[in-house]
Amino acid sequence: GNGDILTWYEARDKMALSNVDGAMTGRGALIKPWIFQEFYTNTSIEFTAKERIELVYFRLTTFMKEYFGADAIGKKRFDLFMPWHIGFFCRYRPLDEAVYREKAKLSPLLQTRLDIALENEGTIDDLEPLERLLRCVSEEAHADIAEILFQSETSDEAIEKLTRIAESSKLAEYEFSVSSPSSSGRESREVDDDDMRG
Repeated sequence: GNGDILTWYEARDKMALSNVDGAMTGRGALIKPWIFQEFYTNTSIEFTAKERIELVYFRLTTFMKEYFGADAIGKKRFDLFMPWHIGFFCRYRPLDEAVYREKAKLSPLLQTRLDIALENEGTIDDLEPLERLLRCVSEEAHADIAEILFQSETSDEAIEKLTRIAESSKLAEYEFSVSSPSSSGRESREVDDDDMRG
């Protein structure tokens, strides 16, 4: 295959199968920006929700504020780009090699329909509220997460505010908005192959 790499073990297996020296990842790096470190070490790196906010979400927010500016014009640009990135970040799942390596040989994991909670994680109710919020596919949630990130002075402040949202009734509203039959557009569908392609 060409690209669609989401894990280090997919890269290694495809490289061995094809006898090539490299593999491509594009969307995989948007979903999991630390994927290159995994390739380098041949190990999975599974960051917690709080770690992802600190190391990915808040760091990217800081870079965008430095590049675009933190004024009204910069905020307008941030509002265009950050929710788009969160739309990829929310697709992250900890794809345990023991569970998913053989499945990845049949079909790329990037093209596989994955539930909010994976089979080895139990149900969505077994996930921590903050993890559920970060996995939520609601575009309204993405915009609200971006707003909190922009307004927060530190990653700890962002984590605290996002945790409050995750532990409130707002999380259920976000989740209902994307599961309701009356929802329209992208938010009313589960993430599937077409969504993963762009």
